[in-house]
Formats: sequence, C-alpha cells, structure tokens
Amino acid sequence: MKEVEEKVDHELELENVADALNNRRGQLSEFQDCSENEFIEVDGGTSSKKRKRGLNSHHEKNYKRPKPVWTLLKNRIEDGSHGVLVTCAPHQEARAAKEFFKLFEPFLIESLPQISTTQNSPLLKSKSIAQELASELEDLRDESEHIVNGSVVKMYETGVKGMFFVRFLSDALDSVSLVHKVFLNAEREHSTFARCIIRLIPIHATCYAKVSDAVDSCKVLFETTLGEDHRKSSEYCIMYKSRNNTGTRREEFLQALQPLVPLHHSVNLKSADIAICVEICCKTCFIGVVHSYYRFSKLNLRVVVEKALTKTTKSEPNQQNISESVEK
Repeated sequence: MKEVEEKVDHELELENVADALNNRRGQLSEFQDCSENEFIEVDGGTSSKKRKRGLNSHHEKNYKRPKPVWTLLKNRIEDGSHGVLVTCAPHQEARAAKEFFKLFEPFLIESLPQISTTQNSPLLKSKSIAQELASELEDLRDESEHIVNGSVVKMYETGVKGMFFVRFLSDALDSVSLVHKVFLNAEREHSTFARCIIRLIPIHATCYAKVSDAVDSCKVLFETTLGEDHRKSSEYCIMYKSRNNTGTRREEFLQALQPLVPLHHSVNLKSADIAICVEICCKTCFIGVVHSYYRFSKLNLRVVVEKALTKTTKSEPNQQNISESVEK
C-alpha cells in the first residue's frame, strides 16, 4: 500500500509541475497577444494610446472561455444514457473528473472510429514513412481535440458527494470494454494513475428512480446482454445500492428485476460471473451489466493494484530461490 501511495504521489508531483508549466505558457501567450502601447508626441510631451483589440480577443467583455471536458454539469441526466459511474473521495469530484479524462483518453482514442479516409487511397503508397507518421499524428490530434471539445464525453453531477457520471455521446464506445482495459493496465503497471478515483462502474442505461421505469429499461437491456445471443449459462447477482433516496426499496427492485433475467442463468451471490449493478443516486437510476465483477475486486481500482503488488512480492522470493538452486 505504501508503494502505491509513493508512486501516486510522485505522479501527482509530475502532474503539478506540468500544470505549472502550462499555466506559465498561457501567461506568456496572453502577454504576447496583448497590444503594445503606442507613444505619440503631443506638444513636446508623449501620451500613450492603446491599439484596438480584435473582435476575437479574449479580453472582450462578451467573450466566454470554453469549459474543459472535465467540468461537472448540473443538468439532468437524460434517460437511456450510457457511460461510467465514478466514485471518489468526498469533495474531490473535480480532481477525480480530471483524473478520469487523463486515465481514459488513450483508450477513447483507440475506440473511436477512424475519421480519416486517406488510408485506403492509392496516393498513400507513394508517401514516405515520415509523411505517413505525420498524417497519423494529425489524425490523433484531431481525435483528441474531438474529445476535449466535449463532443464525445460529458460529465454530470449525481447529487451525491463523491460520485459523478461520465456520459458517452458516441454509440461506438463500449463502457464495459473501456473499464476492463483500464483495470488490466493498472494491474500490469502496478499503479492506479489516479489518487482520488476509487470505483469505476460501467453503465448501460439510466432512468428515473422508479421500479416501473427500471423494468422498462431492463427488458431491452437484458435481451441484448443476457438474451438468446448469450446462450451459455452463467451465474449472476444483482448488486443494489441507494443513496440520497428514501422512496425506493431494495426488495421491490429485486423482485421486479429478477424475473426478467433469462432462465438459463443461475443466481450466485458470492462469486458470480455477471453482476447486474443497480445504483440509485437521488432521482436517477443507473443500471449496468458487468462481467468479471469479482475478478476486478468489485470494480475497485485501488484494491486491484494492491492485489497485483502482493502477487509480485510473493513471486519474487520464489524466483530468487529457483535462481539460487540453478546456480548451485
């Protein structure tokens, strides 16, 4: 655990240095953009006269700086949205949202469909390797700008401290596969790459926090995720949690949702293959069908990294003993 915290603290120090450099660059660019004063001679003296600024200058009164993608919106979450529900330390939602963007950005770029159509053109064969690399870099920059502008991802408040929802605006993005990639990368690198984020829950559908609305959304969801296309029998469990809502009851949701699951799936509350996550936050119900729920420690990023570190520490002495025996 100490190794994880030290590694995360070192990464945060590097991020703070990078942010400070970016702020300094922004100040220098603003200083260069500002118009210099013109000095005019008037009766033996000098008087300063400022140049007129352009219409697109950031000093104009009506200018509004665009918000970054990690700003949390207070708008109501639309029904049928899909994305990721994030839990973090209380009062750290803004920082966790920024960490989420940095954590998921490379995987989002990989998952987005190819925008450029020049790959299939015959002119590409005549290009040199340097030109091909330059064109690929331009495509990646376009995709990253596409994400930063908020046309792929939007973040919303849930009304619960320490929780926010990341909505995917593109149907090409699969929340389950993206979350699995993040967990596998954390296991491989032995780092969470985020200090505030705790859990990452994939969400397939959202609706009003009411039993009838949840049943309507689950009918369509279970047909696509657990229906005839998934004939292999598997074990499942329903994980229900309610926060800042006193009008919903656990038993009502379980009794209404369990009959909707196809009969060839069986119930297992301890080590199920599939977990149906029902998260209620204020007036919104988040529903997700998650594979490998217990494999990734109930989708807890910190626990996954701790287990990976313990495995490596246990395997190191065994490897040393084997090497010593071989040398003898």
